[in-house]
Amino acid sequence: MELSEKYPEEYFNHWIAMLSTMNNDLTESGIKEQIENYKNFEGEQEFSELQLELKTIIDNGDLNDFVEVANNHGLEKIQTKDLINMAELIMAE
Repeated sequence: MELSEKYPEEYFNHWIAMLSTMNNDLTESGIKEQIENYKNFEGEQEFSELQLELKTIIDNGDLNDFVEVANNHGLEKIQTKDLINMAELIMAE
C-alpha cells in the first residue's frame, strides 16, 4: 500500500516538503526552528494532527519509508536516524 493511501492527510509528507524549502539543518535547534515555523504557518491544530499521524507512522513501522519521500523533496542527505530524531522532537513538543 502506498504511503499516500495509508496516510491520506499527508501531514508528515507536508512537514518534509516544508523542511526542504526552509533550509533548516537537521540539528536539534534546526528541527525545533522548523517546528515553530510549521506551527506559525499551519497552526497548532495541524501540528497536533501531524503528531497523531507521526505516532501512527511509528506504530506501523513506516518511518523508514519516508526517507524516499525526503529524497524526492531534494533532501538527499536525510537518513532514518534523522527521521527518528525529527519524530522524537515533534512528539516531545
